[in-house]
Amino acid sequence: LEKKSSLEVELVFPTGERGEAKVYHGLISKVNGRYKVLRLCRSRDYETVLANLSPGDWSDWIEDTFVINGAKKRGHFRLKLMDISPDGRNIKVYVTQNHPIQGYTTPPELAAELYKNVGPFQEYTGPQDLWNGWIDLKTQWEIYRSHVNYMKSCMNYLLKRKSWDIFVMQCHPLDYAQHIVWAGIDPGHPDYDPEKADQYWGILGDLYGMMDLLIGEALEHTSEDTFVVVAGDHGHELYTKTLFINNLLLKKGLLVAQKNLQTGNFEIDWSRSKAFAAGHISIFVNLKGREPKGIVKPGDEYEELRERLINLLYDIKDEETHQHPIKCVCRKEELDAWGLYGNGIGDVVYMTRRGYDSGSAMRLDLDSKFLGITDDKKVLKRTKILEEHTSEHPDFSPFSETMRTLFAVLGPNIKKGYQRPRPIRLVDIACTLAELIEVSSLPQAEGSVISDIYQD
Repeated sequence: LEKKSSLEVELVFPTGERGEAKVYHGLISKVNGRYKVLRLCRSRDYETVLANLSPGDWSDWIEDTFVINGAKKRGHFRLKLMDISPDGRNIKVYVTQNHPIQGYTTPPELAAELYKNVGPFQEYTGPQDLWNGWIDLKTQWEIYRSHVNYMKSCMNYLLKRKSWDIFVMQCHPLDYAQHIVWAGIDPGHPDYDPEKADQYWGILGDLYGMMDLLIGEALEHTSEDTFVVVAGDHGHELYTKTLFINNLLLKKGLLVAQKNLQTGNFEIDWSRSKAFAAGHISIFVNLKGREPKGIVKPGDEYEELRERLINLLYDIKDEETHQHPIKCVCRKEELDAWGLYGNGIGDVVYMTRRGYDSGSAMRLDLDSKFLGITDDKKVLKRTKILEEHTSEHPDFSPFSETMRTLFAVLGPNIKKGYQRPRPIRLVDIACTLAELIEVSSLPQAEGSVISDIYQD
């Protein structure tokens, strides 16, 4: 290191609206005449070194104290030095989420035990940091590998040292990964490049390999009397364009919203709004007597509005493809037989064709910063690879074969090599598992026991 020409940098780590920013100090040094090393320290004396990083290097886990809501909390994170400019004036440092050391397990004392014996944990592995341009695809996969390796280590520790009857694990990176690479593997997306397809298939296969090893290590803890179930909750479908239903409602005068110039967020005027799209597949009527600021009268006005909403959805047309993106629209009460009911379902429910997904608010949270309203008020917008999801699952028809996923069972009295001629329903899984472990009654369950998986 050429210390005489080193540059000093102050790195401010934000902790969100609830916390106080944390300041670290860095020294950028030359190697063979070029700035290539970042030394991260707790203080300016540069004796409390936390990491020495060259571009592409990850730090070890760093534990520190942070002030959150006025209280001191211990947390941990890692850094990756993404880049240093040759003159050392620009550096790009990626910081993982700051995960607490305590407070995320039941019983509470298990967190400290896992931290001591398994190590720190990076929970969130979603693609938002990739979308923001903070990291590249290689770094995203390094995060997945770290996460899956932790899950394996945690699983092995618990199964070896704890008495257990049922062990359940959920591992999410496989879902995130398919959202990321789908445009790279599906020729139906405009960003598909056949010369790069093998690259995307390769990295997706790499993650499947990680998951396969995880399942393999789980099997090492089983006996002939153990039931093993591997199940997914949904498949994936091509997603080329986003439907902004609330933009459509704005254009038709059924929704009124103004942008708050101070916050940059849209705010809805409920005194003049008749309908609002939320929860991916629903449009909720601002019904008087049900909603806090309802203006639509029950009865004829309500039914006429629902009929208008249904027609508006069917009339949406993609001028580039000449397709109508909406495949099916139903009134709420028509969907009871499909298992869709309750306060979370809108007055009008729609499903999209392959290639289209809704950009409405993800949930009925009227204080949400994301309401599915954009400045340009466009109803359709194309998706772009490595900038957003290019596959989706919530808006498509439940009859779509691409929405199907894996349900595999291994254990005593279970048929080997058997493939069901028809898919099961998600609600059947709990009932079937209860039957396997001899739980006799699930009074609130709506599913059925899949009995054909048993040996005769």
